Amino acid sequence: LARSRPLRGDRLANLTNGGSVGMMAADTLLAGGGKLAEFADETRAALSGVLGPNWLRDNIIDMGFDATAGHYEQTLRVLLKEPGVNAILIIHVPFATVPGVEAAKAAATVLGKTSRTVLACFMGFDQSGEEVRLLTAAGIPTYETPDKAVGAFVHLVRHRRNQELLMEMPASLPTDFYPDLDAAKA
Repeated sequence: LARSRPLRGDRLANLTNGGSVGMMAADTLLAGGGKLAEFADETRAALSGVLGPNWLRDNIIDMGFDATAGHYEQTLRVLLKEPGVNAILIIHVPFATVPGVEAAKAAATVLGKTSRTVLACFMGFDQSGEEVRLLTAAGIPTYETPDKAVGAFVHLVRHRRNQELLMEMPASLPTDFYPDLDAAKA
């Protein structure tokens, strides 16, 4: 959480190469009070151009088990342009078709300088491994499980809401209000 960037809303884009894991993360998000990001028609068209017609599952971006590092890079570039996305969660499931290091390099390249909140979960990888080092160097916090990543996002959302409440100003006193000083002395 110390690595997080300012959060501007509660809509999380859930990007994964493992649909089932993405669904479980979405369930955790919704149960915690967060929202899945919704995508504009232009974003949907751009994502379909990158991933084909079957990428969207209940507002979860499922790139499929054969997603390449190029898919990660192009998809993340599209998501960064979408105003309906307040934060991005990348969940990478190890499959033989794309090495985790390549996916992490692609993510770090695209997301290293963004002001958007990004969280990552590279499942099945050593938390001291090269994948995590690449993401950490790019300022992207990593988590061992999708639930922990979503939990961190929900904490950020709650923190942001609490900060907004603390900054609210009370309603102004009416202009014709005058305190009863005699009553205050009694």
